[in-house]
Amino acid sequence: LPSSLTSIGYMAFLNSGITTVKYQGIIEKWLEIDIGNLWIGEHDFIVNGEELTNLVIPEGISGIPQNAFVGCSGLTSVVFPSYLTKIEDYAFYDCTGLTSITFPSSLTSIGGYAFYDCSGLTRIDLSNCKSLTSIGGYAFYDCSGLTRIDLSNCKSLTSIGDDAFRYCSGLTSITFPSSLTSIGGSAFYGCRGLKTINFPTNLKSIGALAFENCDRLASLTIPSSVTSIDVNAFYNCDSLTNIIIDSKNIYSAARSASNCGYILQNARTVRVLASIDDGSNTYLNNNFTKTTDGEYNVYTKN
Repeated sequence: LPSSLTSIGYMAFLNSGITTVKYQGIIEKWLEIDIGNLWIGEHDFIVNGEELTNLVIPEGISGIPQNAFVGCSGLTSVVFPSYLTKIEDYAFYDCTGLTSITFPSSLTSIGGYAFYDCSGLTRIDLSNCKSLTSIGGYAFYDCSGLTRIDLSNCKSLTSIGDDAFRYCSGLTSITFPSSLTSIGGSAFYGCRGLKTINFPTNLKSIGALAFENCDRLASLTIPSSVTSIDVNAFYNCDSLTNIIIDSKNIYSAARSASNCGYILQNARTVRVLASIDDGSNTYLNNNFTKTTDGEYNVYTKN
């Protein structure tokens, strides 16, 4: 591809069988090209005569455009510039060779599908991302090598998109920031390694299928701020036996094993804040034995 190139149309190389892309310009010029989607699958990427394996994005670049490095299977590391603000949709889609990424403090958004199927990723460092406001849908879908995600310092993050971490099957720990208000549908679907979750006290909604098939998840607390849990949010969480409910809305709505996303499907012990327990939850009343323990009423499955 010549250095004079300014755009690549959508599906321009569909079914071409190409395994190597050679670009004659420099990386700064490549990031200026309007790329619809190369659509050529995994491939080696050669820039200005050198195979791209360790990518250093030059200072002065503020955004990684969509589709910029789709399918670059030989790419093993990326160093971002200090003032990067955006990583657009599909930017590193299917870069299976990536193993570790540190994001800069200037980052404000990670686009949809940005790191989709980067199965070699074992570590992402978002500890400095205090300006990050959103993680797009499917952003880290099927990044099965990830084991731990710490978002606690992402103080501006309010939402996690649909399917953002779906099928991150190796994930054992996720730490949310206090600013988070919504978790999208299927956001952690099939994260079978998760055992515990601590929801932030400002969380308002948990989307449909958000934690479905997280079959090692054993306990969780629903904070008072939560007003809605959508359908199947905790479906097939077979180990989820211990629940603490501090939310009046969820206590009132969870009147069957399937209500509120099947949160009570496998519950053996449910602790309900006594101050919100008005005795109206017929499912708990009919299927559990009630005792008291300090500020909580404790329901034990019959």
